[in-house]
Amino acid sequence: MRYLFLILFVALFLPNLGFGGRTIYGTVELSDFVICPYVAVAFLLSRKNERPQLIDGVIPLMLAFVAWALIGTASITWRFDYNANDAAFFGLLKLAKFVLYGTGGVLTAKALRDPW
Repeated sequence: MRYLFLILFVALFLPNLGFGGRTIYGTVELSDFVICPYVAVAFLLSRKNERPQLIDGVIPLMLAFVAWALIGTASITWRFDYNANDAAFFGLLKLAKFVLYGTGGVLTAKALRDPW
């Protein structure tokens, strides 16, 4: 499992290798396809650690920021009097991507605590 974690971690930083492309919401890269299995493997490795860590103190702050950003993003339509929900959907999509990559970072810190 640790070798898979290491391979996926390296794959996150590889160049696009022709797997990306443009969409109406931005660019899709190779790391967007690798992040979901990486988070799953990092979650499985981080569950084995029971001792408290420094990253545990950052998690409530990150959750508060995500809640604040969710409220701000979800209310774009009302605050700026838009007729369509496209801006809100785009913002929620970007927020979900941010949360996914942030979760990967936190789980990486938790999974790397245990000696190899």
